[in-house]
Amino acid sequence: MICLILLTVMTLAGCNHLADPLSDGETGAAPEAVASGVTTRAANFSFRLGVNISNWLSQSTLTGSAREYAFQQYEISNLASWGFDHIRIPVDEEHLFLESGAINREVADLLHRTLGWCEAAGIKVILDLHIIRSHNFDHAVNTLWYDSWEQDYYMNMWHAISAEFRGYSNDLLAYELLNEPVAPEDAMWNTLSARVIRELRVHKPERVLIVGANMWNGAYKIPALTVPAGDPNLILSFHFYEPYLLTHYKAEWNDFQYIDVNLNYPGQLISDQEFYALPQWQQDVVGGYFTYYDKYVLLGQMQAAIDHANALGVRLHCGEFGCYRLTYSQVKYNWVYDMVSLFRERNIPHTYWEYKAGFGFCNADGSVADYGVLDLLTK
Repeated sequence: MICLILLTVMTLAGCNHLADPLSDGETGAAPEAVASGVTTRAANFSFRLGVNISNWLSQSTLTGSAREYAFQQYEISNLASWGFDHIRIPVDEEHLFLESGAINREVADLLHRTLGWCEAAGIKVILDLHIIRSHNFDHAVNTLWYDSWEQDYYMNMWHAISAEFRGYSNDLLAYELLNEPVAPEDAMWNTLSARVIRELRVHKPERVLIVGANMWNGAYKIPALTVPAGDPNLILSFHFYEPYLLTHYKAEWNDFQYIDVNLNYPGQLISDQEFYALPQWQQDVVGGYFTYYDKYVLLGQMQAAIDHANALGVRLHCGEFGCYRLTYSQVKYNWVYDMVSLFRERNIPHTYWEYKAGFGFCNADGSVADYGVLDLLTK
């Protein structure tokens, strides 16, 4: 029943919001291109530096006016003036869709408003389907991988999203299929993502689609992705938070909150003296990070992703990287400097996690909280 409602919503969106899916000048792809999910005409979705607008329409309990005013036009203007050329907007199903399966008009209207602001400011947008009711990257078991009904429902959500936002230029708006998939087998995500690519290409053959690697968008898993080669409108995406102890130091949601050591970067992350002074259980927690890290170690951890994207002839994107607010400032700055340098040297577009909240460089009102990070990203 919910699937049927979603399909109905998709149809109504096509009638009430914007005109025919091809009305913005597209003629559609050749039948063989649509069948394979490959497009050959490139959208002008060029991007370099962005930031995640998190904890607004995702991982958030905001509703009503609190949600409406949590992100404003002046903030887009600020981001553009600082040198950001795109934002990634994580969106959860529970915000964008009602339990009935209908699109939540209030949230859709907020996205339309934001897209208008971004278009005026020259900011591109990645709409990231972050958490859905059948899949959460923090859950050990997700029904999306085992239930064909849930897979159909997920596909129908994308049809509804595509219909809702189909009138926006391919040069402005891109879609990210799913944040940090955690399929038990790589083939499960490969099969499902191929279906989404194929079906979305029917009416929007040049819409840029971003596909993350299985297992939390790990860079090491990019080579396991099976996607069409040579597609100029397909982007592979990875997330990078290594070494995790550094980027999530003292994070309250894991055992790092109990660890009290001085971190060193670049260099041996924990000194011998401090490591062996820890109780055994804490040594067990951080033992995997009791080693040396620098820029070239980080490069080695993402090299497989770079090589695979190059081999396929598709673009590569780092959709998330960042440090928690409790990481020692100089260690954080050294790490961010190396990360940004690696991305710039290899022409990898990168999107910092995050704008505000725990990893952010701004306060809730958009004022700058950490000029050190902001300058490293933008200068």
